[in-house]
Amino acid sequence: MSKIFKNIIDLIYPYRIFLKHLSCSILTLFLLFFLWYKYLDFYTNKGDVVKVPNFKNKYYNDLNQIVGDIDIQFEITDTGYNRAKQRGVILSQYPLPNSEVKPGRKIKLKINSLYNRSVNFPNIIDLPYSQAINELKNKGFNIGDLNFQPNMAEGRVLAAVIKGTNNKVTFDQKLYEGTIIDLTIGSGLGTKSVNMPNLIGLFRNEAELQVKTNRLNIGLVQLFDGENFSVINDTLMFASDSIIIYDQDPKFGKKVKIGDYVDLYFTFYSLENDTTFNSYLDKND
Repeated sequence: MSKIFKNIIDLIYPYRIFLKHLSCSILTLFLLFFLWYKYLDFYTNKGDVVKVPNFKNKYYNDLNQIVGDIDIQFEITDTGYNRAKQRGVILSQYPLPNSEVKPGRKIKLKINSLYNRSVNFPNIIDLPYSQAINELKNKGFNIGDLNFQPNMAEGRVLAAVIKGTNNKVTFDQKLYEGTIIDLTIGSGLGTKSVNMPNLIGLFRNEAELQVKTNRLNIGLVQLFDGENFSVINDTLMFASDSIIIYDQDPKFGKKVKIGDYVDLYFTFYSLENDTTFNSYLDKND
């Protein structure tokens, strides 16, 4: 055994200086690595973490309140568009909610666009109006007035305009989602007629559906406040859920031509105080 050990010593003896330097180098590297590791622990606060809040579906302006005293930062790095969600809410985040991160970590956020996206207007001219309406809705447009006029293309779209303007919309034109589109539809030729529906007691949206279903147009719209009549605009009509139809012209059951106009007379109505409406109905029963 001693002879084997002596042979090993004799073998490495010529390299003793090299081995000495190698051992010192290895020891130095190990020491440097150990010191660097300890420095990283100190610099990165190893073991000190915070939990990421859930920012999804929250408004960007509310994030500081949500964060409170938590030592994190956030920034918007991407914008998306989801028509089903409110504008300006957070769609996604990274790191994910409830993740544990170092204090001061910056959370990346994707926010729902504050503006409607622009889309190409579909080719709806000459389409049956029910199909045209579906295509417009699928593109994110809102349907305004359906105006019927005598034309041999019965039930088909003749023109489309942006509500409140005379600007005709053309195929592939860029418009913002949510734009309200009025349609002109052919009512056929000749003297086709329908029975006037009963609109008494309906709210505006209910009456409009009946009018459009019967291929008629809404004409004069007035509000009676119990003493005076006043013409009111469509925006107010759509916004109110307390005005109701108490009279119409033409009357219920009368024969009218397709495309004719129906005048609507509204009054204020509520379940708690409906004296104006009920007094009118009592007089006309």
